[in-house]
Amino acid sequence: MSEPLDEAVEISWLEFFNRFDDEIYPAIFRPRGLTRAEALMLWELSNMRNEVTTLLDTIREEHS
Repeated sequence: MSEPLDEAVEISWLEFFNRFDDEIYPAIFRPRGLTRAEALMLWELSNMRNEVTTLLDTIREEHS
């Protein structure tokens, strides 16, 4: 059986989902007909892409 989530981790996840449900999904994705699941996947992929781009830019700057 897995360990219960650390309280700080649980709070962080709940804050993330609350913000997504209250602000991001209704403003960006729902008007375009995406489901919450589709929107959440796209939002996370976008966040990952941004993080990778930032990391690559940092690496390039360090090696220039």
